[in-house]
Amino acid sequence: MTQDSIMVGLVLFRALTLVVLGCFSSTLGSDDIGRICQDLWNADTNSLIHGIDFDINIQSTASYANKNDVSNGKLFTRVDESRLNTRTWRAFKVMMMIMMLSHLYSFQSSFKFELQKMWLYFYRRKAYRDSSGFEHVFLGELQTKSDGVTQVSGFHNWLQFYLEEKKNNLANYYGYYNAKLYSEPTSIKLQMSWHKKLKPITGFFLGTSPEFELALYTACFKLKPDKRCQCSIGGQTIIIQTYALGNYVGTAYPLV
Repeated sequence: MTQDSIMVGLVLFRALTLVVLGCFSSTLGSDDIGRICQDLWNADTNSLIHGIDFDINIQSTASYANKNDVSNGKLFTRVDESRLNTRTWRAFKVMMMIMMLSHLYSFQSSFKFELQKMWLYFYRRKAYRDSSGFEHVFLGELQTKSDGVTQVSGFHNWLQFYLEEKKNNLANYYGYYNAKLYSEPTSIKLQMSWHKKLKPITGFFLGTSPEFELALYTACFKLKPDKRCQCSIGGQTIIIQTYALGNYVGTAYPLV
């Protein structure tokens, strides 16, 4: 990746964050998280719709006791990638590539806004400056525990799973625990591996746009940090769990 493409990505991500801030900045002082969630969903025009823009094959149910792959096929059977050509989707994909090169480029110091610092500041999770909220939630991380076992940490984004599943099955779908597929936004709780390392349980929305997820997670992180953040979208109960590491996003994901 060239320095020019990185700078383009940063400019696009600045635009994306302004969209996110504009969605809920006027309501951050309110306790009415339910209204914020519905307003964010109503304002979103870039999310993909299950059964129209993408299809999945949930196959077999996973087991908490069984760590084996019980689903032979891929999770995503079709995604209309033409829907991923809007500015925020392009910015998001470039941002994902930038974060993969994060140790080569110290770009995060140029961001001045609270939202950008909250998500992009590199902090200590296991080692010095080894993690950020964006990397943990939207990309996923490989972490070695004290017993020497390496597992997947984070990884709560459907697009990252889809892209990694396309790349020689770097992400491997094992099976599902629960799936909400009949009311938007759709979501799934599943077992998977990434780079042949296990993620026993993870969950993410399906088809949702990056600006919707960033806005929803940020609103819940600001209003109900380290708590379950419950709201309703189109009559469906949505619960977001966030955890903080200092002033920064430790993780954020939907409870499915």
